[in-house]
Amino acid sequence: MKMPTTTQVDTNNPDDHACRICGRGVSDAATWWIHVVDGGAMIAPIFAPDDDDDPGDTGWHPIGSGCALSIPKTHRKRWRP
Repeated sequence: MKMPTTTQVDTNNPDDHACRICGRGVSDAATWWIHVVDGGAMIAPIFAPDDDDDPGDTGWHPIGSGCALSIPKTHRKRWRP
């Protein structure tokens, strides 16, 4: 799935636990996770294996509950890597 784009990026957010899509801070209770691949351009399905040898696999990133609504359930999960 192609990574969605948004214009609501908060570049002044000092929070390291920020939504990968919009940049806003997310609370632990509202956090979903996505597996970002292809150098940040794509979201892998949750069943796709992690590939530590692939430089384009950037790992698991948090997203907020609002942004999670735009991601199919097959591409997001509530889990902490």
